[in-house]
Amino acid sequence: DDFFVKGVAQKIAEAIEDGDAARLRQLRGIGNRTAQKIIAALRGKMDQFVESTTGERPSAIPSGKEVLSKTVIDVLVEQLGHKPKEARRMVSEALKRNPEISEPEALFDEIYRGERNE
Repeated sequence: DDFFVKGVAQKIAEAIEDGDAARLRQLRGIGNRTAQKIIAALRGKMDQFVESTTGERPSAIPSGKEVLSKTVIDVLVEQLGHKPKEARRMVSEALKRNPEISEPEALFDEIYRGERNE
């Protein structure tokens, strides 16, 4: 299994971001309850360890937009059912298309405008 071979920190971070307790349980000393606690505490905070296939951070949020982004990401995940990684990607892409956004409502509009155009 490639989980333990290469990029262990990245694989663990991906498991946390994906909410994949089964993958975390593969680690020595991690049971289901501990895996769930790890996911609850760290989900949404692992961007620095997760890389895309090109070696870039998949959803780097522009400086100064962290609070706005977190607010929108929280709504996308907790209320609209998106996965954290997907929500961060959506926010990042919307901010790349329109870096002047400063309000959550405008960011939601840009996110869904971009999703419709793909």
